[in-house]
Amino acid sequence: MKRNSRAIGSVVMAVLAVAAAWTLRTGLDLWTAPPSVTEGETRPASTAAPTATPRPAPVQAPPQQPVPAATATPAPSPSPTPDPVDETPEGWMLRLVKPDCPLPEDFTVELAKVAGGQFDARAAGELERMLADAKAAGCELRLVCGYRDTARQQNLYEQKKRQLEAAGMAPARAADEAARWTPPGGCSEHNLGLGADLLPADGINAEALAWLEAHAAEYGFIRRYTEECEKETGMAPMSWHYRYVGHTAAARITEQGVCLEEYREDLGQYGGR
Repeated sequence: MKRNSRAIGSVVMAVLAVAAAWTLRTGLDLWTAPPSVTEGETRPASTAAPTATPRPAPVQAPPQQPVPAATATPAPSPSPTPDPVDETPEGWMLRLVKPDCPLPEDFTVELAKVAGGQFDARAAGELERMLADAKAAGCELRLVCGYRDTARQQNLYEQKKRQLEAAGMAPARAADEAARWTPPGGCSEHNLGLGADLLPADGINAEALAWLEAHAAEYGFIRRYTEECEKETGMAPMSWHYRYVGHTAAARITEQGVCLEEYREDLGQYGGR
């Protein structure tokens, strides 16, 4: 009986030893195994080693556009001061035209036919009356040249200049000298329509020229280029060139022995009156 009890006790002890060993092994496995992931849970990712944050590149200022240099605003050209003489009713009769005082490019004039050519329509009647009276007095005159367009005037100027150069004159001096006798286009009283070249009809009658000089002012004409006024006019003396300036101006210019430039200057001092 005791043997059986011992045998049973030995068996029980062996079973308990095996159970204890199994329990101990299972505990160790649970201690070392990673925790199981149950459905619905997310295993946390392993924490990566921190990455060094790159240093931002230095911010460069955008390139500045070159600032253009300040451009000076040109001062407006002053308008020419109106000549008080030109503003008067008789201004058209007293207009200056010569190399240093050319006509504007848009200048026009109404012309009328006269014996020998054309003339400003406002003065053509007085020119014809003067020629008729000269003929009646036995001092017949003819109009060699009245109105001349600017193209024709320029051609004559170039021709005169070439003649002077051919005679041995230096080009610059030839140009100046030619302008004293035959101004360039737009710079002659013939372009204005108020200049008249007058000569005896027979070409040799000195009395005809004397009559013209003595009576021209009665018709509103003056001998335009004289020896005494060469400095003021800038033109060579011409006994055949007459200019219409109107009756009042012609009378005063003749009486005072002045030229048109001087008369205009005196007239302008009083506002054209």
